[in-house]
Amino acid sequence: MKKLVTAFAACALAGAVFAQVESVNIVGYATTAINSATWYQIAPTFIPVQGTENDGTAINDIFTTGFAEGDAIYVWNQTTQSYDAYSWLNEPTDENGDPTIAGWADAGDVRTSVALPLGSSMFIYKLSTGDGTFGLVQ
Repeated sequence: MKKLVTAFAACALAGAVFAQVESVNIVGYATTAINSATWYQIAPTFIPVQGTENDGTAINDIFTTGFAEGDAIYVWNQTTQSYDAYSWLNEPTDENGDPTIAGWADAGDVRTSVALPLGSSMFIYKLSTGDGTFGLVQ
């Protein structure tokens, strides 16, 4: 019995050494690096806390750091059966034309609130140098 307990403790310690925990709360988050001059195809699997599969998560909440003007996201629009394009702007506006914080904006330079439904398809192209991050905190 003592050997069994020792073996279990050793396995638990080994698992703790290799596990990468970014958040200790139950909701948590994860991040992935996005390299420059590279295309990525992503199908987010995020559901907002207390949300449903159809609620989705805003692209300005998922792709937040390390982006610069010239970076682009193409989100599949199920209704039109085509991709909607968004680009990173350092000085987008809100719906009233007032300046707002940097983020993804539509062709009219308006910071978007478009949400990605669970499993929706999208492409991201990071033209700017340096790495960006893809992650979600809730």
